Amino acid sequence: MIAAYERVVSNKGAAGVDKMGVEALLGHLQCHWVTIKQELVAGTYIPQAVRKVEIPKPGGDKRMLGIPTVTDRLIQQAIAQEQTSSRPHPCQRYYLFGGNPFTQGQQRKE
Repeated sequence: MIAAYERVVSNKGAAGVDKMGVEALLGHLQCHWVTIKQELVAGTYIPQAVRKVEIPKPGGDKRMLGIPTVTDRLIQQAIAQEQTSSRPHPCQRYYLFGGNPFTQGQQRKE
């Protein structure tokens, strides 16, 4: 989470619908992290709505851009970093190098 926090703060970016910028994120997390973590673990966390902003496209048209809240960006970043980490997930370790979780350790070819 610390790496995700540092990445979100370094990226800066605009505030979402809650109007909270990255400079207020640490204070917000200090007050609300326990609740956010409980919701994430329980699977009941619901991201807030995104703020819609029109940005210009080449040729004069505009398109909508959704800006998530800083807290939601932090959670997204943490998930992305975990999914792209180089260490295998505990469920994957048995399958590395053709292993089978139902065989004994000495039977696996590692």
